[in-house]
Amino acid sequence: MNAIRLSCPGIDTGPFWIPSFQLRTGDLVCLHIPGPIYYAEEETQIIRILTGKRPGLEQFGRTCWVDPPTCQMGLIGLFYQPRPVTWLRKTARISREQAETITTRLGLRPEWRNCQLGGNPRALLALEAAWALGAETVIFSTSGCDPLGCQALYDAVLSKIHQCPAVHLSHEFWTNGRRMRDCHPKARCIELTRQSDSPASRKSA
Repeated sequence: MNAIRLSCPGIDTGPFWIPSFQLRTGDLVCLHIPGPIYYAEEETQIIRILTGKRPGLEQFGRTCWVDPPTCQMGLIGLFYQPRPVTWLRKTARISREQAETITTRLGLRPEWRNCQLGGNPRALLALEAAWALGAETVIFSTSGCDPLGCQALYDAVLSKIHQCPAVHLSHEFWTNGRRMRDCHPKARCIELTRQSDSPASRKSA
């Protein structure tokens, strides 16, 4: 039987209820976040819960959030915009040679800076950083990626799914007048509910 890497007993985050689930090696779990409107702080709270210490939540190995690099803002951004190699070295705590090997494999040119990258390469770069940190479980989102980028990110995640299972935070969006969400066909889907609809809320009512 595949090893358990994450065990969630069912958690009320405040905005959402996360049902109980287990994540094992070889698993891709897709958490369906209610939408189509969502707030970044709500997603951040889910990430903190799943990667941190929470009563009842068990982690068996290191759990990392795939956190893409962002552009430096304000005065700092006027004078300093890191390149992918520099960002990867600092974030993943690896050598320049290792960082250059990864960025070259991703097709990133050495003169490019993070602020010049689109959502697709930023997401793949962040995934590589998580792996380099020794992640045994990754949590990721396809927000900011186009369809080709989503597929590339899924393919990369699935290439190591038997060593590093994954949780995908899936958001609804509107396209051509329809509500849609990115969800890989191999994923096991779990629906999050708003607090007012959660079992815990109904029990306390």
